Amino acid sequence: MTGTVSGLAGTCPAVAFTVGATLVVTNPSTSFSGGQCTGLNIGDVVTAQGTIQVDGTMVAQTVTR
Repeated sequence: MTGTVSGLAGTCPAVAFTVGATLVVTNPSTSFSGGQCTGLNIGDVVTAQGTIQVDGTMVAQTVTR
């Protein structure tokens, strides 16, 4: 999914943010392209790919800015 980051919370490597209506969470296994986790900001346009959990949350395998 691609969209604008909002509601950014947490500390790298475990951060959570919203893209559209989906909560995206990262963990130590998430790879970041186009910048590191610490450079992620509200308003950035990202593409997140990962696994959607039963509750609708995406556990991101990759995040690209």
